[in-house]
Amino acid sequence: MPTVEDSSTASMPGPAPIEITFVIRGAPPTGIEGIVGTLERVLCRATTYRVQRRLGDIVCPTHNERPRVIASGPSADHLTFTVVGCCQALVETATAKLC
Repeated sequence: MPTVEDSSTASMPGPAPIEITFVIRGAPPTGIEGIVGTLERVLCRATTYRVQRRLGDIVCPTHNERPRVIASGPSADHLTFTVVGCCQALVETATAKLC
């Protein structure tokens, strides 16, 4: 009998999404799901979309890893970005594309 692959375990084409962590008003680091306010969640989703568009194709050619981004600030509409990665070359490349 033929088997059907469960969509939850099917691999998506292309690289995995960029990991983005938010630190707003000094709160503990969180993803979008941890943002409480509706407006802040919408702004963080827009930020995530922007980061994914700008960094979506970046993978370290040496280590085959993706950059990670920390978005922090006093509010969701005043964020600064820090890029973290496996090596300085990846961090510099991603930072340049993000600005």
